[in-house]
Amino acid sequence: MKRMVLMGAVLLSPLLVVVVAATILVSQKDYFPPEIVVSPRLAENVLARGTTRVLIRLNTPFTPEAQLRPGGVILQHKIIRYVQEIVIAALSGLPNTEIIYQYSHTPLLAVRISGESLLALQSLPGLVQRIDEQCVYHDGALCDVGSPGV
Repeated sequence: MKRMVLMGAVLLSPLLVVVVAATILVSQKDYFPPEIVVSPRLAENVLARGTTRVLIRLNTPFTPEAQLRPGGVILQHKIIRYVQEIVIAALSGLPNTEIIYQYSHTPLLAVRISGESLLALQSLPGLVQRIDEQCVYHDGALCDVGSPGV
């Protein structure tokens, strides 16, 4: 019996670490920004085109992996994935919305959105920090619309 309890505790401990870390992060006063930053031309481009591709910067703390211990890297990936799943769930079922790419190492999502999706994203200030239009350089690298050379 004691062995089963110990095995259960070992199996649940990674989940407990994620829940505790997320609770600590959420409870920090300065963690949530007052509003979501939206690139200036985004709303008019969505209205003109019907949809547009964007990069969503998730509202999660981020430390470059080279500065983290292996356990910290794994925890950071789990938190990023958890927040991505919540945002994806909030967007699911909305018309003209497509998840293009889920980044596993950085708190970003590439998404094709409509006006309705943009409104849904703007209602998630605890989860979404910034929404920028996505563009692609000729070599395939991503950039912001206002970047030099675009």
